[in-house]
Amino acid sequence: MSDKYVLFTQDITMRFGGLNALDSVTIGLKKGELLAVVGPNGAGKTTFFNVVSGIYKPTSGTVWLKGKEITQKPPFLIARNGMVRTFQNLGIYDNLTVIESVCVAMHRKFLKNNLMKTLKGFLVPWDTNKPEAMTILEFIGGFKGIENELCINLPYGFQKYLEIARSLAMGPEVLLLDEPAAGLNQSEKTEISRIIKKIVSSGVSVMLIEHDIKMVSNISDRIVVLDYGKQIADGVPKDVICDPKVISAYIGKPVTSAEIEAGSGGCDPVTVSVQTGQAASADE
Repeated sequence: MSDKYVLFTQDITMRFGGLNALDSVTIGLKKGELLAVVGPNGAGKTTFFNVVSGIYKPTSGTVWLKGKEITQKPPFLIARNGMVRTFQNLGIYDNLTVIESVCVAMHRKFLKNNLMKTLKGFLVPWDTNKPEAMTILEFIGGFKGIENELCINLPYGFQKYLEIARSLAMGPEVLLLDEPAAGLNQSEKTEISRIIKKIVSSGVSVMLIEHDIKMVSNISDRIVVLDYGKQIADGVPKDVICDPKVISAYIGKPVTSAEIEAGSGGCDPVTVSVQTGQAASADE
């Protein structure tokens, strides 16, 4: 693999019985890059994240993190090596406060190569992490004055922001975000876009799955498109969203470059679906 990639997958194939969920997918994430993985429903995006994060073991192919192969490593070791992910379903604790929820996520800092040192670390009172947790919440923004509120009482948007704060508490070098904007209104999407861009500016490499093409086009350095487990596009947003193969994948019928150029509303999949009288498929 190339040294320029902090995360690299080569020819990842994932079969479930006779179904090829992923077919020879090769994707590289550069240090300090914001890369979006998109595609229509059933494209294999979450399966790809599950392989990369160690939940699934691929049928074939290799995954490297910071130059070291992690293909067969379990998720906890991958997290310990600096790659953290979120899931589509929120993983916060309803009956913990905001700051307690962030503190709990700091367990990785106590994991040492020596068992006794690890056990000693876990004996440290959890609230000694409060100052660091507050720093993370201040970095995310919007939590001032509600850090002692129960998580269950937070608006859904703030629960999404807290999920990202918890992932940062683990000190990642690579962060995988699985549909971070799902269920958010436009104002909340704007805010979570700001948070994601700030994380990347801090030096963390981010790969995200997202169905809002307009959002990922605005914030991503690069977009990779999957369709039926195959990688059909990889490039800068303005080129990818105008690729006839990508638009065809979303609207379910062939589209030519001439049809795209003739459209008046741009060339993102949702716009073209309206122009052609088709419904763009929902993301997985």
